[in-house]
Amino acid sequence: MIQSAYEAGKILKTAFERGSSKAMHKGKDSYDVFSKADTDSEDMIIKILTTKLPKVSILSEEKGFIDRKSVSVIVVDPLDGSSNFLLGLPHFSVSLACFHQGEIVSSVVYNPVLNKMYFAEKGRGAFLNGKKLKLLTNKNSAHISVNFAHSTKWPEKGKFFDRAYKSGISRVMNNWSPNLDFCLLAESKIDAVVSRGSLIYDFSPGFLIAKESGCVEFPKMKKVKISQDSSISFVIGNKKSLSTKLFKIV
Repeated sequence: MIQSAYEAGKILKTAFERGSSKAMHKGKDSYDVFSKADTDSEDMIIKILTTKLPKVSILSEEKGFIDRKSVSVIVVDPLDGSSNFLLGLPHFSVSLACFHQGEIVSSVVYNPVLNKMYFAEKGRGAFLNGKKLKLLTNKNSAHISVNFAHSTKWPEKGKFFDRAYKSGISRVMNNWSPNLDFCLLAESKIDAVVSRGSLIYDFSPGFLIAKESGCVEFPKMKKVKISQDSSISFVIGNKKSLSTKLFKIV
């Protein structure tokens, strides 16, 4: 998966630096955009995975399910953060997660502009460019930063902001690249990620990286249904108490 993320990342970086990509919209939802860079990245990933792992099924955001009747499935987001990419903001990634019987067992998130390759394997830790990530436990709890990721249909999000600030949260952000937000959590740069109805592409790669760095989710992640419309709501943070607190106000 690392090789496919790296090669797809080179495609995205070249297109990003040229700045020539145009937005296309999926259906009637004006927030859900993609570009030719998405499909070019996806084609590269599928080509490499098919060569290296010809018997493993693939669920990709643009092309859908490539069913090879395997117990393992690789979930692919060829460009997580399409809006940022199109706006010229270098906060986007290539993201992949491998599921085995409904559980995330390994994942990769790659930011090609910053050349940051995150990788995690269940039970073996999370890594950034080969160096193991270790969650900081002595951060100042008076300044809590939270990122949130959600489906485009969440009319109550304004109320969540209000409740979060009233509960003592210092900073609430939406960076429009959820998998990278989980990686920021794994690096101890933020304190929690709130996922509200996020699709499988938008949480599974980054979630494992945060989890393997030492973060704690609430509620406990169960086996995930592998499908394009599979979504989930949870909070993962650097402390169980923070995750529980935030989940109650979502």
